[in-house]
This record gives sequence, C-alpha cells and structure tokens, in this order.
Amino acid sequence: MVLPDMPGMPHLDAHLMLIILQFLKEHGYKEAAHEMERESGLYFDWSNFEELILDGKWNEAEKYLSGFTQLEDNRFSTKIYFEMRKQKYLEALDSKDIPKALDILRSDLKVFEENKELFEEMTELVTLDNIRRNNKLVMYGDTQNARSTMRWEIKKDILRNPALHGKLILPRFESHRLLLIINQSLNWQHSQCVYPVPNPVIRTLLADHRCEPPECAVVPPAVDALAVTSTDDHPSPSQQPASQILDDLPMKVIRTLKEELYPIDIDFHPIRHTYLLVGVENGGIRLWEVGSGVKLFSDNFKVWNMEACSTKFKEAMIGDSSISISRVIWSPDGLSFGAAYSRHLVQIYVFGGGNDVKPQLEIEAHDGRVNDLAFAAPNKQQFLITCGNDGLSRFA
Repeated sequence: MVLPDMPGMPHLDAHLMLIILQFLKEHGYKEAAHEMERESGLYFDWSNFEELILDGKWNEAEKYLSGFTQLEDNRFSTKIYFEMRKQKYLEALDSKDIPKALDILRSDLKVFEENKELFEEMTELVTLDNIRRNNKLVMYGDTQNARSTMRWEIKKDILRNPALHGKLILPRFESHRLLLIINQSLNWQHSQCVYPVPNPVIRTLLADHRCEPPECAVVPPAVDALAVTSTDDHPSPSQQPASQILDDLPMKVIRTLKEELYPIDIDFHPIRHTYLLVGVENGGIRLWEVGSGVKLFSDNFKVWNMEACSTKFKEAMIGDSSISISRVIWSPDGLSFGAAYSRHLVQIYVFGGGNDVKPQLEIEAHDGRVNDLAFAAPNKQQFLITCGNDGLSRFA
C-alpha cells in the first residue's frame, strides 16, 4: 500500500490510523470517523463533504475542509471557501434575513475585500428585494438546486487542489483489518503460554493473554529439567566435587508423553523450552507442549513434490514405501525445524507458535539414508548441513 507522505507522520502510523478509521466506519461511528479524518488530514471523504453542502451545514463543512487546507493555501482552496460563503450569504438574502446576511458579509466575506469589484457587487445585493434582479443571478433557482449546482463546481476544485492530492481515495485493504491483527496477536500470545488451553476464552485486551497452569501442573524449571525434576537445591556443578554431580540429576518423572509409534528422535525448542519436537518411526512429526502434556501438532510423512524427486527415489518408493525419521532438529532461532529421513529426503517446516506449522522446503539431499542434519547461520546467512549413507556432507 503506497500512501502520500504525511508531514510528521511515518507510514506505519498512517496505516494504523487508516485501520482505526476502517474500524470506526464498519461499526457505525460515522461522526468519530469524520472527526478523525479531519484531525489527521489523512483522507478527505467527499461523500461526507458533499452531504454537508447539500444540507447547508456551512460551518461544519468549513471545519471539515480546514483539516486539509486553509483559505490562503492556493487558488483552488480560496475558491472553495469563497463559493461556500457566497452561497451561505445568498441563502440569507433570499430568505430576507438581512441581519444574518450583513453578519456574513462583514465576517465571512470580508477576507475577500481585496477584490474590490467582487466585494462591492456582493454588497450591492443587500439593496435588492430579490437577488435574481442581479444579471449574474437571473438563473438562480431554489436553495436546493443552487447548492446542487455549486457542489459540482466545488468538486472540480477539490480534484485539482494540490493540498488534497492523494487524499481523495481510501486505500483498499481487507475488511475488519483491526480485528484480524488483534486475533493474530492473541494467537501469538497463546502460543507463548507454558500451559496452553485449547480454545481459550479471551476476557480482555487490556493485558496480554496468559493461560493459567492447571491445578495439578508441575511448573518446570526454566531450562534443564522438563521431563524430570529435583526438589533439592544444590550448588552449581562448578562448585561441587565430581562425585556429587550425579546426585544433582533430577530423578523424578513428572510427565509421560504417550505415542502410538516408536519415537526415534527428539529436540527441545531453543527458546520455548517446554516445546518438544518428536520424530516417530513411520516418518511422522509430533510437537508436544511438555508442561501441559498437550500435543500441539501431528503430521504423518508424505512426499510434498514427487515430480521433483529423482527417478531412483520414485522407483524405490514404488517397491517399498516405508520410511522413517533419522533426525529432527530446531533451527537456532526456533522459527523453523527440519526432519531427515531414512530415504533421500530432508523436509523443513516453518513454525509460527503453538500449532502454527507449515511446510516450507523439501530437498532430496542424499542417495539413500540421511543420517543427520544441522542448521548454521554464519554472518546471519542461514545454511542447512546434511550427511548421508552416500558418504557425502552437503550444504544448502
């Protein structure tokens, strides 16, 4: 989305204001939306301005316009302000409200008195019992027709006005954008919960969401004892004799995760230390939240793009399609993980938190079994390293 530069307003701030403006309009807060348009100067709603003109709400129309341009900004702005004030003056004269007309002449129209001929002509209208006696106003109809004719003249100046350039068309983006962003934020917050509850009830947006631990939950230590724990406090290994270090290992099982298939390899998330990645014997991937014992994600093996695979791999799969995991591993940043298989392939997944797991990349890395894989990021450039039964180590 490309927006015109707004003085003192970064584009992301402008985008946020447009999203809030969309929310106000979608929920029927029209006056609040138009006030926000005026105060921000971000979007000029011609339909709103046109309605104010046709209803003869001249003060409201000027106030709205003033959020975008002032009378002296350019000749187009000057003409718009003049046309509205002139129409306001003519309507007062046409309704025989001379005191009001004189007040408009002395206050609203006085700013144009530098054009002496024009100002004198406007002043002379007060002396006429019917403004249509003026040669230039012979065709002046009733009030509504006069407003309707005037609004088209004003629209021409609106469209040509450089002060309104880029502000007459509201950028198009998906509806209910604010609610979508809030929902995405809540999903991310929920993915960070140590004890995520399925389908949580969100009761407030004024504080971050957090699932409360179940009453029977054992809160795991931060890093080093997720599946087991020890209740005794001990000094760090560097402060203990070697003979006592074994005594510090946690001995009590606090969580058992039941899999229908044999687990082959496991790896804990590098940041969310209760997220456990499991590879099982049939090539399937499981993701557990150890603290609560909830299985967040499960996917059985399948080839994502058979057409891209070698003939040798295809023939082998036709003869015997069995395949198993040889390695699962998280990337150092925890935003993706990889799985190496007993036949040729490595698959990389993208992890967005919780059960947000999506396939990203499939590589036929080796001829035969892929024995191991690792992630590396020298100089912030990410690499994937694999080794296999073909005797090769490869970098991708």
